[in-house]
Amino acid sequence: SPGWGCRVMHQLRAEGSEFATSAARVFVFDAVVGAPRERVFDAIVAHPQTWKAWFPGITDGGYGSAGDHGVGATRLLGLAGIRVRETILVHEAPRHWTYRVDAASIPIARAIVETWHFEDLPDGTHVRWTFAIDPTLLFRLLPLPRTTIGAVWQRGMRNLGARLQRAS
Repeated sequence: SPGWGCRVMHQLRAEGSEFATSAARVFVFDAVVGAPRERVFDAIVAHPQTWKAWFPGITDGGYGSAGDHGVGATRLLGLAGIRVRETILVHEAPRHWTYRVDAASIPIARAIVETWHFEDLPDGTHVRWTFAIDPTLLFRLLPLPRTTIGAVWQRGMRNLGARLQRAS
């Protein structure tokens, strides 16, 4: 995307997937998306450019190179005026996806790892998202971060479910 390199980026500590259980703050959220697991996984993992159509606050997104979405791939995301660069750590379709944030345009954290798990349900897919962060003061000053992050994520999952049901 144009402009990704124009801003000062704050480097975050490079953590592995185990950080999702050892971080200073770990938030876990669950949702049911009314679509088959493969479609949910694909919509979330393979198509970050579509997130702006269903995830609140996302303005753009994409992978660093076309067709490469696996371990080691770079993903770029714009969220409510913040730019982040991520590296994929785990890509086990259609069950498990993990990435770390390598750099962000604001100093909100020293380290972030996000993990997604997808499980089949009779009526769709159970999605569990874990947001693990070593926060800076800026993050700690946010009002009710667990409530706010959870509400936005839940709305994103509802929107994605509606989008996938319309497309089927």
